[in-house]
Amino acid sequence: MTEATSRSLEGKTCLVLGAGGFIGWNLIQRLRSDGAAIIALDIRPALEDCPADVEWVEAGLNDRDVLADLVKRADTVFHLAASSTPASANADPAGDVENSVLPALGLLDMLTESSARLVFVSSGGTVYGPEVQVPTPESAQTDPINAYGVGKLAIEKYIAIDRRQRGLDAIVLRVANPYGPHQNPMRGQGAIAAFLYRALNGEPIEIWGTGEVIRDYVYIGDVAAALSAAASYDGSHALFNVGGGGGLSLNDIIGKIEPLFSQPIRVERKPGRVLDVPASILDISRASEHLKWRPVVDINTGLGLTLDWLRERFGPAS
Repeated sequence: MTEATSRSLEGKTCLVLGAGGFIGWNLIQRLRSDGAAIIALDIRPALEDCPADVEWVEAGLNDRDVLADLVKRADTVFHLAASSTPASANADPAGDVENSVLPALGLLDMLTESSARLVFVSSGGTVYGPEVQVPTPESAQTDPINAYGVGKLAIEKYIAIDRRQRGLDAIVLRVANPYGPHQNPMRGQGAIAAFLYRALNGEPIEIWGTGEVIRDYVYIGDVAAALSAAASYDGSHALFNVGGGGGLSLNDIIGKIEPLFSQPIRVERKPGRVLDVPASILDISRASEHLKWRPVVDINTGLGLTLDWLRERFGPAS
């Protein structure tokens, strides 16, 4: 039987951890439109265009007294805070554990002493590994091939322990490859933003390997909608894939980007990386049935919206 979402965000308080990041900033916009009161926590000061009705707290996950007080005030806590990328975590696994896994454990201790729901954003591409069916359902074996995936999966497992042993109310969303406005094209994570930015500035696009690595790209507005749905979900599932409903190779992405520019795109090809899963596409049927969620922004529309934002934010016009 299809499970309905019965809880409303009207009158609810949502605490967004990592609010100044790509997903966090877009989530704030969605939660505001869904009627929630928002507390935003980030190690950075409030962004210039932060809405006046958003309570911004400049702190990190290691500021335990501050965080504990905010958790007590929240109905839902969105854990989006992350200090690593797949490449940086692989280069420094111990640092990833120290800066990502350990702070998450402290957060779980606080949550088990409150009535708040946790919505944790995990990785849809790196936790499953290479030897799984594609599209990949939530029931597939997890076998990360890089430290980033190991860290995300470790947090998932600790959440599962606290669900069983301490009654934690938590939902994990394994998000594919989000893209869209407010994604930093220079962070080293997010092929679409990086490709568009380089093309916008007449720089060559770097491709690691043949360009046939397949990824599942999902527009950030659709990701925010899935996160909001998870906050109001009232069913029994605790794990959902969030993806775009299909996959594209890096060469496919370049083919879709090139018509957006008046000049041909230059491509520089480099050796492939062992940390890259060859193909990752998520099966989103569970989210469709139980969260009542599906992506609505197609890739061509999403690319146009992302390019518009990059032109406004970074220039120049092409």
